[in-house]
Amino acid sequence: MEPWIVQMCREKSRRRVYAWAWVLGIGVLALILSTRYIINFIGGPYWLPADELVRITHPGFTLHYFVTVHGEKVVDTGVKEVTSTYQNNVETTHVSYYYALTVKDRILIIKSEARPGTTFTGELSALPDNLRDRVILGAQADQAQNRCLPFYLKAESAVDFQTPGYIGMAFGLILIMFVLGFGLRAWLRFRDVSRHPVIQRCQKWGDIGAISSAVEREFPGAIRYNCHGHSLTDNFIVVNTFFTFNLLRFQDLLWAYRSITKRYVYFLPAGKSHAAILICYGGACTFMASEPLVLEILRFASIWAPWAIIGYSKQLDDLFRKQTNTFCQTVEARRQQVLKRAA
Repeated sequence: MEPWIVQMCREKSRRRVYAWAWVLGIGVLALILSTRYIINFIGGPYWLPADELVRITHPGFTLHYFVTVHGEKVVDTGVKEVTSTYQNNVETTHVSYYYALTVKDRILIIKSEARPGTTFTGELSALPDNLRDRVILGAQADQAQNRCLPFYLKAESAVDFQTPGYIGMAFGLILIMFVLGFGLRAWLRFRDVSRHPVIQRCQKWGDIGAISSAVEREFPGAIRYNCHGHSLTDNFIVVNTFFTFNLLRFQDLLWAYRSITKRYVYFLPAGKSHAAILICYGGACTFMASEPLVLEILRFASIWAPWAIIGYSKQLDDLFRKQTNTFCQTVEARRQQVLKRAA
C-alpha cells in the first residue's frame, strides 16, 4: 500500500487532470457551437443574390449570414437610433439610421451609420416586431408590412464582424497554453507521482514511508491551528485543499510575519484581511485568518521555532529576495545558538 503522502499527491493530481479536462471540453463545446460564426469569419462576407435573399425565412436557418446584398432602390425611413456612452466623463454618441432597401418585390431593412448606396455588407439578424412597425411607419408605406422581410441587415465592415473572432482566438490560445502548461503537468504527476514537488522534497528528508507515518500521527488528530485547509501541527505544515497538497517541516522554518491587505470599494475602505506567512526551506504557506488567530500563529512559531526570524521589515524582504543564502546563513547561526543554549 502506498504511503499516505503519495496517495494525497496522486489524488490531487487526478483532480486537477479532471478539472483541466472539463475546461478543455467546455472550450471544444464552445468551438462547436460557434461553427456558423467561424465559417462566416473565414469566408465572409458572402455574396447573396436577390433570389436567395428573399427565400430566407429566418437568419438563424442560413449558414451564411455575413453577406453582401444589392437592391434596386434605397429609401431613408426617417428612423434613427442614438446611443450614448460615457467613459472618463466624456460622452460619445453613435447615430444609426434605418433604410428600406427594395430587393425585387420585397423590402429589406438596413441599419447603417453611414449614408449608403444600394449595396450593403453586414450581418443578417432577426427583425423585432416593434422595430418593423416603427420603420414601416417612418417609411409611410401602406402595403410594406407584407413585403417586409422578417430580418434586417446590420451594416458593418469585415473588421467589425471579425473582431469578436480575433478576441476568441486570443482566449483560445491562452486556454491552450494553460491546458498544456498546467493540465499536462498534472497528467505527468498523476502518471508518475515521483514528479510531484512534495514527493521530491520528502525524499530529501529521508524515508518517505516513515515521514508519512509521522505526518499521519499528527494530521488530522493533533492539529494546533487550521485555516481553510492550511493546518499547523507541532512538526509539520500541511496544506490539504480540494486541488492542492503541500507539506513543509516546522523545523525548516526560516521566516514568519504578518501580512495585512486593505480592501477598497470605489476608493472607500472596505476592511482588511490578515494572513500569517510562514517561509521554510522548500516553500511557503499563507494562513488567511482573523487578526487574533494570525498573532497566535506567529506567537506559536516564535516559541516552537525560536531560531526563525519573526516580523517583517523592508530590509528583511530585500535581504531574503536579493541575498537568500545570507538570509539562510543568519537563520542557521541563530539555530546553532538555540541548540547551544538548550545543551
